[in-house]
Amino acid sequence: MGKQIILFIAGVLCMLSLCGCGGQKYKLNFDGYGFESKRTEYAAGEKVTVRYDIIATDTDYSFFIDDDVDMEQDYDGGYVFTFTMPAHDVTLRVESRNSMEYIPETEDPEPVPLPDDGNGKTDEAIAAELDETKMVFDYYRGVVATGDGD
Repeated sequence: MGKQIILFIAGVLCMLSLCGCGGQKYKLNFDGYGFESKRTEYAAGEKVTVRYDIIATDTDYSFFIDDDVDMEQDYDGGYVFTFTMPAHDVTLRVESRNSMEYIPETEDPEPVPLPDDGNGKTDEAIAAELDETKMVFDYYRGVVATGDGD
């Protein structure tokens, strides 16, 4: 009876090694929340599928993976990523940004010519005459919204 158990265990180990189940596994790491995968460890050469279903409105997403991994991205009610597991651990990460958030320009915009005040002086000329130590003077121009022309 003991001999049969040993032979059975040896047979199971042999089958595991032949089908690749007992081979070296590499970790699939997620840098960010929202990723889902069937497993967190894969053998080199295995196809990996990862889903990202946390989708918010007015949000831009960017996904990144190790440079040597060729990842395909699709959308099916959520983002779907597929790639072949390389012979090393892999990290998949996400960056998101609110697309409705104002991001100021990094360069100073060109000065906007100011209109004449009707008395022959421009706002720039009037501002030059003011005592700047006694008041704050700033001019801001920006488009907040555009209409349909009505």
